[in-house]
Amino acid sequence: MIHIISGQAAAGSFRFMLRGKGAKEQGHLLPLFGTLSVGPVHQLHEEAGRVARYAWLQQAMPDPYQGWPEDEDNFIRTTEKLQALPAGSHVCVWTCENASEQTMLSYIAYLLRDKRSDISVVNTAHAYQQLFARPNIQYEVLHTGELPPEKLEVIYESGCGTCLSDHEREHLEQGWLQLAATPEPLRIWRNGRIHSLPEDYYDPYMIKHAKRLGNKREFMKASRIIGEVLGHLDQYLGNAFLEYRLRSLVQQGVFEAEGSLAAMRLYRVKLR
Repeated sequence: MIHIISGQAAAGSFRFMLRGKGAKEQGHLLPLFGTLSVGPVHQLHEEAGRVARYAWLQQAMPDPYQGWPEDEDNFIRTTEKLQALPAGSHVCVWTCENASEQTMLSYIAYLLRDKRSDISVVNTAHAYQQLFARPNIQYEVLHTGELPPEKLEVIYESGCGTCLSDHEREHLEQGWLQLAATPEPLRIWRNGRIHSLPEDYYDPYMIKHAKRLGNKREFMKASRIIGEVLGHLDQYLGNAFLEYRLRSLVQQGVFEAEGSLAAMRLYRVKLR
């Protein structure tokens, strides 16, 4: 069994969870890094598409602490390993109700389209509701990285995964081709579907929350505004993308800034 999981946080929790299990039960973990809800995915299954994506990330998120160079190396290595899988391999994709992990699922289904490999899917949001939901507590898992190792272990042992039918695989493969044909650098998950959108889609939302914080009256740390937006957002985008949009709004004159825009921790902003 080859387990594929998205993101460094989720991969770390999954590795920790597997440590106490026997070698035969563990299978093999193949993490796929990168937030696929942001940044272009146009023809990402080809080298030219990957080059274009990481050129965009380098321009939009130049802060070296954002980690995208490591994500790029991992993404290429994992793609090559998936393409080299022998026939008969069983792949289990851990996903959730967000555009990043659902995009990953479609991407993997497309890469394995010509292989005689079974693909199982574990939807951690659905599994959480089945196994841990309480009537007096309302909580929805936004991405798999939110789950601690002990909850991942319960999901792992519960057998919540389902094997994709040929029809479901074909649907995911076609979904990937549609995504790979779009130029938009932003994707959200709404009503069970991935929607491709322009990168400034959440700019008004960010301005709204800046006003809510009283940002017209005083300069505030960029991280405070980004944290406020993240806390109310029902999508998994990551703070790097929101910080990129905040810098763009500074450059457009919507916000004024003091300090260096080289990194989120170095500047403060105020609405004009």
